[in-house]
Amino acid sequence: MKLKKNRTNIRYNAWGKPVTKESIENTINEMKALRKNIAIDQSNIREMREQGRRF
Repeated sequence: MKLKKNRTNIRYNAWGKPVTKESIENTINEMKALRKNIAIDQSNIREMREQGRRF
């Protein structure tokens, strides 16, 4: 019976930086902030739908 060693495999992102729980949380928070910055008002979405139906 073989014992598994306590090895941690470090994962890296596309830019070669290590992926950690903290980096994932930071990225998620940045994406949420970006989503708020570029959000479209619900009234504008309704107007776009109406214009789309006309064509």
